[in-house]
Amino acid sequence: MPAVRRIAKLRRQIGADPHPFTPIKRNPRARHRVHAIIRKIYAAEAELVSALGQVNCDLDRRLRR
Repeated sequence: MPAVRRIAKLRRQIGADPHPFTPIKRNPRARHRVHAIIRKIYAAEAELVSALGQVNCDLDRRLRR
Protein backbone atom coordinates (compact mmCIF):
# COMPACT_ATOMS: atom_id res chain seq x y z
CA MET A 1 0.00 0.00 0.00
CA PRO A 2 1.39 3.41 -0.89
CA ALA A 3 0.34 4.88 2.47
CA VAL A 4 2.55 2.42 4.37
CA ARG A 5 5.57 3.33 2.23
CA ARG A 6 4.89 7.04 2.69
CA ILE A 7 4.62 6.62 6.48
CA ALA A 8 7.88 4.64 6.58
CA LYS A 9 9.65 7.31 4.52
CA LEU A 10 8.42 10.14 6.75
CA ARG A 11 9.37 8.24 9.90
CA ARG A 12 12.88 7.60 8.58
CA GLN A 13 13.29 11.33 7.91
CA ILE A 14 12.97 12.08 11.62
CA GLY A 15 14.83 8.97 12.82
CA ALA A 16 11.79 7.14 14.20
CA ASP A 17 10.87 3.47 13.84
CA PRO A 18 9.57 3.08 10.25
CA HIS A 19 6.66 0.81 11.22
CA PRO A 20 3.22 2.47 11.25
CA PHE A 21 1.54 3.22 14.58
CA THR A 22 4.67 2.87 16.72
CA PRO A 23 5.21 5.66 19.25
CA ILE A 24 7.20 8.71 18.21
CA LYS A 25 9.39 10.28 20.85
CA ARG A 26 8.67 13.99 21.07
CA ASN A 27 11.62 16.29 21.46
CA PRO A 28 10.66 19.72 22.79
CA ARG A 29 13.77 21.19 21.17
CA ALA A 30 12.86 19.81 17.75
CA ARG A 31 12.57 22.26 14.91
CA HIS A 32 9.38 23.27 13.23
CA ARG A 33 10.25 20.94 10.32
CA VAL A 34 10.20 17.87 12.56
CA HIS A 35 6.84 18.83 14.03
CA ALA A 36 5.46 19.32 10.51
CA ILE A 37 6.64 15.83 9.51
CA ILE A 38 5.07 14.36 12.66
CA ARG A 39 1.74 16.00 11.74
CA LYS A 40 2.03 14.48 8.25
CA ILE A 41 2.71 11.05 9.79
CA TYR A 42 -0.37 11.29 12.03
CA ALA A 43 -2.52 12.36 9.07
CA ALA A 44 -1.23 9.50 6.90
CA GLU A 45 -1.81 6.98 9.70
CA ALA A 46 -5.37 8.25 10.18
CA GLU A 47 -5.92 7.86 6.44
CA LEU A 48 -4.57 4.30 6.64
CA VAL A 49 -6.92 3.44 9.53
CA SER A 50 -9.84 4.78 7.52
CA ALA A 51 -8.87 2.74 4.45
CA LEU A 52 -8.42 -0.43 6.48
CA GLY A 53 -11.77 0.16 8.19
CA GLN A 54 -13.42 0.36 4.78
CA VAL A 55 -11.79 -2.91 3.74
CA ASN A 56 -13.09 -4.50 6.94
CA CYS A 57 -16.64 -3.29 6.20
CA ASP A 58 -16.43 -4.62 2.66
CA LEU A 59 -15.26 -8.03 3.87
CA ASP A 60 -18.03 -8.20 6.48
CA ARG A 61 -20.60 -7.36 3.82
CA ARG A 62 -19.25 -10.08 1.51
CA LEU A 63 -19.34 -12.65 4.32
CA ARG A 64 -23.01 -11.92 4.99
CA ARG A 65 -23.94 -12.73 1.41
